[in-house]
Amino acid sequence: MKPGLLTGGRSVWLVALVLSAISQAAAAAAFAEVLSLALRDAGDPRILSLLGMIAVLLAGASFAERLVGEIVAQSYIHAVRLELFEALIAHRGTTSEAQWLNPLVNDLGALRNWAARGPVRLLTASIALVLSMAIFVFRYPQLAGAVLPFPICIGLVWWLAPSLRETIRQQRGARGGLTRFIVRRARIEASGQARKNRHGRVSMIDRSQQLWRLAVSRARVFAMLEGLATAAPAVALVIVATVTFGGGAEPALSIAAITLIGFAGARQLEIVRAVHASIGGNVAHERIERVLTNAQKAKEATNAS
Repeated sequence: MKPGLLTGGRSVWLVALVLSAISQAAAAAAFAEVLSLALRDAGDPRILSLLGMIAVLLAGASFAERLVGEIVAQSYIHAVRLELFEALIAHRGTTSEAQWLNPLVNDLGALRNWAARGPVRLLTASIALVLSMAIFVFRYPQLAGAVLPFPICIGLVWWLAPSLRETIRQQRGARGGLTRFIVRRARIEASGQARKNRHGRVSMIDRSQQLWRLAVSRARVFAMLEGLATAAPAVALVIVATVTFGGGAEPALSIAAITLIGFAGARQLEIVRAVHASIGGNVAHERIERVLTNAQKAKEATNAS
């Protein structure tokens, strides 16, 4: 069976990922706070220097998140790739190359996105979003209503996720079928055994068009999710502007709040993309598990006979 994401020593990196998420939220909140001070006293070089230091800290925390996430992903993919390769060797002569081509090439690509941008990014982005919004409500209570679009967006994302999951499952199934078809046709054409005017052109066109339609459908649903993630901070900004213009908050404080909303909006967009990567990775997981399970059953049947 395939290795777990947090086995093989990879669990130690989880602490670094959580710390990077907390650091990003804290740095974003501090940046917003110091920015409001800078707007009140623009001539103080110490405030501007502090603002620059916080920006560097925020960039460093973001860099650490990406780097650690990639380390975890590549370590995990390496382990799964070796597991699949060992299963391929163990079942030589009993399966076709097309059966292993998809999991060893296509599915591993989806798993890499899953490991680097799925649960890992979902964890860090969620922590950063929740902390930044909690700080926002605590620091700017008069603008607390601007937080409401974010949980509404998350709820809509989870509501649309099953539709995206089914589309991705169909797309990966169609892609796998197309790959197996091409491998079979390549073998036939290379051997010169193709019948006259029977080269599979009609089947190739049908399979390719089906994959095309599914890819467009997947893009449509994902675009809706990204649109929701973009709309939430935009609505939040409108709320902040409305309260500010109504005299409910001073301009410097509102600008600081807008800065924090921008950070939260970026984290929410990361959550949407993490959901997308997680769904694709889960489908790939199912396919790889199926291949390994079938291979194990074939091996047991061979040994029994």
